[in-house]
Amino acid sequence: GYGYERCLYSMVRNQHCLSPMIEQEYVVDIAQLLPALEKAAENVSDDAWPVDRHIAAFIATRLEDDVEGQLMAMQNPSDEVEYSRAIISMLAVVQWRHGPDNLQNLSHWVARLMEPAVKVFHSKARRERVETEIPKLAKRGNLVELYNLINDEQERRKDQSEFVEAVAEYSEAESEVFDLESSGPARLEMAEKVGQQAAAFASTMIALLTVSALFLMHIF
Repeated sequence: GYGYERCLYSMVRNQHCLSPMIEQEYVVDIAQLLPALEKAAENVSDDAWPVDRHIAAFIATRLEDDVEGQLMAMQNPSDEVEYSRAIISMLAVVQWRHGPDNLQNLSHWVARLMEPAVKVFHSKARRERVETEIPKLAKRGNLVELYNLINDEQERRKDQSEFVEAVAEYSEAESEVFDLESSGPARLEMAEKVGQQAAAFASTMIALLTVSALFLMHIF
């Protein structure tokens, strides 16, 4: 979204989008973009992303909203979580502004690419709930709802808080187990010392009693 494509669409306002996915649809206006992607989604490969360099630049120069944050996140494809979230966010903003309301093909396409964003949740129950909701929302063709599902800040903070608490509890339990295990030899050593001291004391007492008995026998 920051290369020569951005310059092209900024300088030539009537330039149609040259993305190989939709070039044949001759998309000049931003409102034409999602219907073209909806059509392209019918025959797309499972691992293809619905936003390439041309589409990102086209959105950046044609959409009235600021998408610089999404473009920055897309500069690092190795971060699959933020990369997928940025793409879904960008398309959701376009649908919110320009429609159409129902984009089932595109929504199912996006839904297949949401796995990295779902994995960010630590809670297994929360991940399963989100995974269950995704196909339901995809059938409704609403990209905004799909994006909100994985970008619920309250849920993410709650998930992170619960994870931190779980880690703390686990660490505390591990520490207690370690203390018990490490104190075993120490307790055994102490018991041996006490036993040795008791045995020595008993031997001394027996010796004293024996001497006393012999002394008394000698007197009487």
